[in-house]
Amino acid sequence: MTPILYNSDEIDFTSNGLGQLTELYSVDIQEQRNDLLTFTGLYPVTGQHYGDISEGRIILAKPSPLDDNHAFRIVNTQLDIAGHSLQIEADSITYDLTHNIVKSVTMKGTGSTAMNQLQEAIVNPSIFTLYSDITTSSTSTLNYVNPMEAIAGTQGSFLQYWGGEMKRENRRVAMLNRRGRDNVATFRLGKNISGLRYTVDTSNLVTQVIPTVNLTEGNTTRYLEGATVSSKRVGNYPIKYTQSVDVTDKITINDGDTDKAIIDRINAYAGNWFAQSENTNKDLPDVTIEVDVLSLQDSADYADKFAKLETIGLTDTVTVYVPEYGVNVTAILNELHYDPIGERVTSLVVGTAKVSFADANQNALSDLQNKVIQVQEQATQAVVSANGKNSNHSGRNAPAHPQEGDTWFWDDGADSGIRVFTNGVWVDSVDTKTLERINNAVDSTIETSYTYTDELNDKQVELTNELNDKVANGEALLKQEITDRENGDSVTLQAGKDFVTSQIKDYDTGMQSQISQVSDGIMASVSSTNLITDSSFVNATANWTLAGDVSWKIDNEIMLKGVRVATFNNGSTDFDRKTSTLKSTPIYTMNLGGTQFYASIDIYAQSFGTSAYMKAEIVQKNSSGTTTKTTAIGGSFDTAMSGWNTYTADITLGSATTQLYLQVTQYGGGKVSVARPYLGSTKLNAGDYIPGSSTDNTSTLKLFNKFSRLVFKLILVL
Repeated sequence: MTPILYNSDEIDFTSNGLGQLTELYSVDIQEQRNDLLTFTGLYPVTGQHYGDISEGRIILAKPSPLDDNHAFRIVNTQLDIAGHSLQIEADSITYDLTHNIVKSVTMKGTGSTAMNQLQEAIVNPSIFTLYSDITTSSTSTLNYVNPMEAIAGTQGSFLQYWGGEMKRENRRVAMLNRRGRDNVATFRLGKNISGLRYTVDTSNLVTQVIPTVNLTEGNTTRYLEGATVSSKRVGNYPIKYTQSVDVTDKITINDGDTDKAIIDRINAYAGNWFAQSENTNKDLPDVTIEVDVLSLQDSADYADKFAKLETIGLTDTVTVYVPEYGVNVTAILNELHYDPIGERVTSLVVGTAKVSFADANQNALSDLQNKVIQVQEQATQAVVSANGKNSNHSGRNAPAHPQEGDTWFWDDGADSGIRVFTNGVWVDSVDTKTLERINNAVDSTIETSYTYTDELNDKQVELTNELNDKVANGEALLKQEITDRENGDSVTLQAGKDFVTSQIKDYDTGMQSQISQVSDGIMASVSSTNLITDSSFVNATANWTLAGDVSWKIDNEIMLKGVRVATFNNGSTDFDRKTSTLKSTPIYTMNLGGTQFYASIDIYAQSFGTSAYMKAEIVQKNSSGTTTKTTAIGGSFDTAMSGWNTYTADITLGSATTQLYLQVTQYGGGKVSVARPYLGSTKLNAGDYIPGSSTDNTSTLKLFNKFSRLVFKLILVL
């Protein structure tokens, strides 16, 4: 069709508007999967509607072979150097939503329900309807984002938690379970085909795995290895692409199990590794195909092999045969370029199809193929502090856009520390050089004391020599002189003693002040830190230790205030007089006896079997691995609850404690869920929660331990 120009307030597009842009040329409409949809073109200055073209007005054009006419709002016009033509850039009319705002929204339930909730939260009136046919349920909360960010442009977006394929229309934005068609064409790749370029990437290929588990016994860790598992395609490649796979959290390991029993469980789980849904196609290479359809039309094979490309649509899948390895790979159309005047596809990009985010894991961050969504990763990640105003950042690079009072836990690989953003600059609070600086101060003060003591000794020698010289002057004079000197020496020695005492006191006061400042700096900086690694189960249970015939699992059906939930449910499995535990990564400490910590956890016990109960507790152990103290959070529970409840406990570290961790234990059958566990030096207000690091708290704990060693060394010096 010929594109048509409309006024900026047009919404129906049933007339010819301001007129058809028949003189348009070099028109390209580009759409990327779950990403941009844009229009570019050139219009001659001698054209009939040259004077009508301006920013804000709308161009209606056909965006692809399969889709209805689409409205594009002009966002930029630029006259070329020679002045012969006007370059036009326009964005999909749905980009109008990027100028609206959503102050706060909690999307919960199916995709349809979530999109309705998002639409109701849009502040300014909008002509757009938000729609989804996705039946998967999830939960996400967002604050101060525009509607398009909430759909597919930020962490916590609809795309992240529900998945789907976006379809933009003139008055609707839809997230569809499946937009495209399956297996619409087949490519048999070959060399020297003009207009077709492809790459085959084997960097992520796996054709053989060695399953392992790690067993911790005291302070040592050992590994057990199951039978090697090979893909059915292992013979298609010149080498075996082998990697080890840790399945520790995938099987049940009980105290007293023999190595043979554990290895049998490893083999039972890993025997069909390549057939498991999350590992499907890991034995196939990644394939990317760039097709210049216009050039390809000159190929002798075009009519037989490539003619179907003229009617292909975005997100359609194709089958690609890779002759190098003799395998068929399913690929998806990720980018399409279309000429609406010539009504033809001009180029496209096909990439290896990946399991969608929602299908693979409803609450993990998705890696969508070929820049499905282009959200820039920040070098640092920020979490809101307990005061609700400042943020805590972590990472190698300085955080972007910090606010006064923000804290940065930095680690450059060699050194680490804590800095606070004060008066526009990052100020060191404490770091791995603090011990060295205080040592230097200690050495300098001691050296000053030694120097002054030497001066006093020299003075005493001088006075004694003078006294000896005067002995010959007579007994009376000598006695008088002795009396005088004794008095004088007493004064001198007392002055020296007073000076040294003053120096030591000043040094002691200074060191105690520095220790106090360092301590306060550490405690203040980590006061809003949750020491429980991956307390929000971002990585499922990868950072947790599971034990029991029935394991705790991540419940993908429910979330609590945007945070994932771990659930024990033995179902029909007999679990009488058995236990199942969920244990956090141990937090290692030293010389922190008497330190006060606070713990909290949300619990929802839906049912209990006969004589069953559960409890959550903070366990403390000494250097030998012996449990020295346990503190229950809220006590034991054996009665079903009507909903979620928050329980707290105050924790005081014992003098012998070297590690502590959270352990949730279910005794007997039932269905119990837990979420948002917290352990830190700040007592949270009711209902508050601070997420722990999704990887580890190494930097924070490293500073605790180095501070402890510093105090011990200063005590020895003093």
